[in-house]
Amino acid sequence: MSNEPRKLGLLPLISLVVGSMIGGGIFSMPADMAQDAGSGAALIGWALTGIGVIMLALTFQSLANRLPSLDNGIVRYAETGFGRFVGFISAWGYWLANMITIVASSVLLFGALDYFIPVFDGGNNVLAIVCASLLVWLLHSLQLSGIREATLVHIVTTMAKLIPILVFIAALATVFHSPTFIADLWKTATETATGGSALGLSAIGSQVKQAMFITVWAFLGVEGAVVLSGRAKRKSDVGKATVIGLIGTLVLYMLVSLLSYGAMSRAALASLPTPSAAYVLEAAVGKWGAVLINAGLIVSLLGLLLGMSLLSAETLYVAGKQKLMPAWLSGENKNGAPKGALWMTTGAVQLFLILVVTASSTYHALYLVATTAALMPYLLSSLFLLKTAIGGKAYAPQDTTGESPLWNGPRKRELAYGAAATLYSLFLLYAAGLTNLLYVCMLYTLGLAFYSFSRREKGIRAMYRPAEAFAAAAIVVLGLYSALQFISGHAG
Repeated sequence: MSNEPRKLGLLPLISLVVGSMIGGGIFSMPADMAQDAGSGAALIGWALTGIGVIMLALTFQSLANRLPSLDNGIVRYAETGFGRFVGFISAWGYWLANMITIVASSVLLFGALDYFIPVFDGGNNVLAIVCASLLVWLLHSLQLSGIREATLVHIVTTMAKLIPILVFIAALATVFHSPTFIADLWKTATETATGGSALGLSAIGSQVKQAMFITVWAFLGVEGAVVLSGRAKRKSDVGKATVIGLIGTLVLYMLVSLLSYGAMSRAALASLPTPSAAYVLEAAVGKWGAVLINAGLIVSLLGLLLGMSLLSAETLYVAGKQKLMPAWLSGENKNGAPKGALWMTTGAVQLFLILVVTASSTYHALYLVATTAALMPYLLSSLFLLKTAIGGKAYAPQDTTGESPLWNGPRKRELAYGAAATLYSLFLLYAAGLTNLLYVCMLYTLGLAFYSFSRREKGIRAMYRPAEAFAAAAIVVLGLYSALQFISGHAG
């Protein structure tokens, strides 16, 4: 059977990038940012984030154009550059990030529905989880009908979610009060509420660091076109979709976040419930504003759930094909959908939804772990571009001997992209904090069982090289420590 019906053009790829980035984060950004950063720190954080994320987007674009044969770059870049175990590390971390994002977005979705039907208690009571489970399995059925069919639904939801965001920006631009924006430029939330004095440089630096980490959540999904590059009609569209989607989304996020500081004081913003954008717009234009944002959030999250499910399943599917995961994950049904990967993703989401109730997890806690899990795949992709540019084999023209590529413009530019994206990713791992890193190690410990099984499946006895064995042992030790801390209730 021909795979052509499943191939995706430029518009579906852009939609996937935009729709995967614009989910619940943009609607909760005003309060999330105000809790950790004043308007000045937020402004600096967004400027630095803009540079960093653009470097990441250019990294993905450069790799997609330079090495178009490496479908699903998140997995293949790490594997090609650093070996099979590192490829698994990238695949598992990326899958975790998207899978937990699905869980977090499900909680936020029913938190938004609670505004209209006040029975869901913020999105994490038993009724909310039961309804979220039904929705997740419904989306699972839709995706089993085929990737192209699911993507068409995703395009519609992406277009619909932009309407309330544009209304929010237009409304807040008309009520923006510059003295309110300037008043809370550098203060902590506590000092803002009590009228304390401005901060020193070290405290401002801490606010900027937190602001930058929060903004990463907004851009999970920037690599969406790269992940589905194997299903693109034209490889050249992958890089275009990544950059176009990123720049448009960056502008929207910055406006939503920064305009909010001019509509309400920082103390008021920080105390708003989720989704905070609804209550900011309600204060600006009245009750209909909150209704519009909550309705838009529901549509947005439906699209995000579908987009993240596609990315999660595709990652497992490619990892299965590359023998980094058990072979059953590479199976397709008659519609060309990755059935094994979809079943594993939906099953894991269901398990985590149950844990949300038992552990009383919140949207905020879930997205911090999801963001942390995504950082290692981003770092590995950046390092791979750095290695590719330094090695030079993928570049032309050659010198007079026909052996060494010249340090021409493209090679120098892509070396700079890779170096900048690497530094940005390393900084974000530092900003993530020890607690979130330990949680991710705990989840990686579970993933090592899948890697070991795939190696046994191939009849390989020596599953790890010495350096890989050391890394795996460190992950297990840290993961077990994190699990004990979590069980004992001492986790931060």
